[in-house]
Amino acid sequence: NAPGLSHHGAQRNNNSDPCKIAQSSLKAQDLAPRNVRETIAWLLRLERPPLPENPIEAAKQGKEPKQPCFLDAKGYFKSVNWKHWQNTQPNQEIIDAWFCNPKTGIGTLGGWNGKHWLGWTDFDLKDFSSAQDCDRSITQWMEQYPVAQTAPMFRTPSGGYRFLFAFEREPENFKANSGFSLAKDGSHHCGELLCKNGGHTLLPPTVGLNGEAYRWVQWSEYPPVVDSPEEIGLYPLVKKTEVKPIAKAESHQRFTTVNSNHSLSELLENEIYPRLNLEQAFNWGGHDFQVHGNKLKGNCPWHDSQSGTAFYCERTQN
Repeated sequence: NAPGLSHHGAQRNNNSDPCKIAQSSLKAQDLAPRNVRETIAWLLRLERPPLPENPIEAAKQGKEPKQPCFLDAKGYFKSVNWKHWQNTQPNQEIIDAWFCNPKTGIGTLGGWNGKHWLGWTDFDLKDFSSAQDCDRSITQWMEQYPVAQTAPMFRTPSGGYRFLFAFEREPENFKANSGFSLAKDGSHHCGELLCKNGGHTLLPPTVGLNGEAYRWVQWSEYPPVVDSPEEIGLYPLVKKTEVKPIAKAESHQRFTTVNSNHSLSELLENEIYPRLNLEQAFNWGGHDFQVHGNKLKGNCPWHDSQSGTAFYCERTQN
């Protein structure tokens, strides 16, 4: 894409373009890894696992497009369980097998690399009202926190941006994949922070599902080190559950028909649950739900979910 254009061809305001800030501050994108093999070498220096990716082939197989996978030497599709590589590196034999096909792209995991907690800050275009609003918000953030202008940053096929930072301390207020806000009160979802060992990201030069490639905008050998996400204006998302009030007359009319002999479980099943949507029924803010088909998947309140999808719920027909 030419500078100043979104992936959808929408004209962007060059005065508020993160790409313009990056290009004016440093030409480090010229030093970025140019291919998958150079990206593998960079990830190994970062002590993070290089993972094979092929969104288009995964989709053809009916798999999640961002599921790590590869085409073997005979062209057969193979999936990779990223959880096996949260705390270890693949050896050279495995790497050669994963990346033997030129169609295979590359990804990695955030998390602890022996020195810092590496976290990918993913600004998602869909969380903004327009491409211009997305660019303007990120540009203002980069100007307020100049350290962001030295961070490895790439453009995603969907039109978002992803920055890499190294945190001195484990981000206590974030899970492996948690929503973040640029507002201190956590009121506006701006994307996801992938900062634990289960935080998975695709990397340039992988080709996305829409045929567009991830591409570097700025790059550095090692990400800038900061104390915490909050130090650079990244705040945990606070979800505000809106419960539709029940009119008093309707409430009185319906509940006066309930026989006093009915059990509490029957009252809940017949009168309460049908009135609630899933977000209202499971309104713990830490779930950080993501939509997966007809299910909501998120963090479990009883343990630290590395995947961020250990707890799920769905509405049945009953």
